Amino acid sequence: MKSVNLVLVSLLAMGAFPSAGCIFVSDSNSDKDNDGFDDSIDNCPNVANPGQTDVDGDHVGDLCDNCPTTANTNQANADGDALGDACDTPAVDNAVFNTAWMLTNGAGATTCANVGANKTSYLFTGTDNMGHEDLFTCSDMGGDTAPVPLDNYTYVVTLLNCHDAQPGCPNFDNIKMSDPQTVNTNSCDTITGSTCHIDLPIFNFNF
Repeated sequence: MKSVNLVLVSLLAMGAFPSAGCIFVSDSNSDKDNDGFDDSIDNCPNVANPGQTDVDGDHVGDLCDNCPTTANTNQANADGDALGDACDTPAVDNAVFNTAWMLTNGAGATTCANVGANKTSYLFTGTDNMGHEDLFTCSDMGGDTAPVPLDNYTYVVTLLNCHDAQPGCPNFDNIKMSDPQTVNTNSCDTITGSTCHIDLPIFNFNF
């Protein structure tokens, strides 16, 4: 009789769960987002995601992953925006510029000495009316500013003839000025540490 009862219980159990597979039941009774997954196994315990999708496989569900297509289990987010560090780029207001320029005349390329220039001035004027100027020797063919917000800045490049003993080149001779141009970019050409480098167009000074 006992064996018959065991068979009956087994058959009843199979009838109650006709589909194959394993059924996990948690006894912690903790499912804050009510998505059917206990917090201890839920890959988004605070956001309902019954599908538990995790495209990047970092064990953080897509609905609460700050980089859903780039694995970042620790969800680090130094700047506190919507994107995690693993898929974010530094803000453009922490940027330096890289640029180059050319000197040409009717015969082709020329030199700074031939046109009497020894300094290059890059003047940036922002939408907040704040100015930022950097001077480089003419032979540098450009340079890097200290971090400066280049987004939506207007910049003017000037070749100068001034003495090294004159910081900032007061009373300089204006040799040639480029047309003002506006930087409007939200991407970095290269990144060094947390600094974004933006490549500005090549300036052509024609004499």
